[in-house]
Formats: sequence, C-alpha cells, structure tokens
Amino acid sequence: APVDMNSSMVVYYLVQYARGFERARGRSDESHAKRVRLRVSHIVRSLRHIEHFSRADLAELEALHKVLDLYLWLALRFPLVFPEVNKATAYQRVTHALFEKALSQGEQDVRKLFGFDPKTKSARRRRRERRQRRRLGRGADE
Repeated sequence: APVDMNSSMVVYYLVQYARGFERARGRSDESHAKRVRLRVSHIVRSLRHIEHFSRADLAELEALHKVLDLYLWLALRFPLVFPEVNKATAYQRVTHALFEKALSQGEQDVRKLFGFDPKTKSARRRRRERRQRRRLGRGADE
C-alpha cells in the first residue's frame, strides 16, 4: 500500500480503513457488507478557505493527498468495501487545485515559505565573492 508511515494523518486513516475492512470481512452477505467511508470532507473544507499557505498547511495538504491515494488504492483491490471512488477522485482534484493555488502565490511568498531570504547570502556564495575580490585585487597590483 502507498503509505507514508511518517505522516500521522496517513497512519491514522490507514488504521481506520483497516478496522473498517475487518468489520466488512465479517459479513457473509456481500449486499449487506459494511462500506468503509472516506470521511475527509472536514479537512478539505478547512484547507479550501486558506488564502496563503504555511508550511503546516502544505504538509496537511500533502498528507490529505496521500490519504486519498491510499483510499483509491484500496478501492482498486476491494471495490465493494471502498466504494467512494468518485468522491475520493473529486477530492484529489480539489487538492491539485489547492497545490496550484499555493504555487501561484508568487516567488517571494514561496521563498518566505521555505525560509529563503534573498537579502541574506549563503556562506558558499560569500566565500566565492571574497575569492573573486581577492583575485581582482591581485590582478590590479601586478
């Protein structure tokens, strides 16, 4: 299964889906088999209203996308138990749109989001500039 064991949200839903699957297997009649519900609409609603995404928001969005992948993967193998394929696919389209929205916030917002401040230079870049100044200084003395 496509499971990120480092994501608490994904692990939580994996356990929920496994419990639901176990309850569904206990039923002998397929027509009365218990269905495993997707149950992520509250997360989608909360993420849909965000204007500027923080790192935590993006991590939650990524985890939600992984949960939807997990549900769809299980639905391929056990379609009677995991029937909400259309809903999961629709939610995936929403997560794709939210990723696009986060990426379209502009280069400056993305730089801030990941902690890159264009005013500060990396140590490697400062060393390279010092070496260039020294070379230029030596060339002027000769």
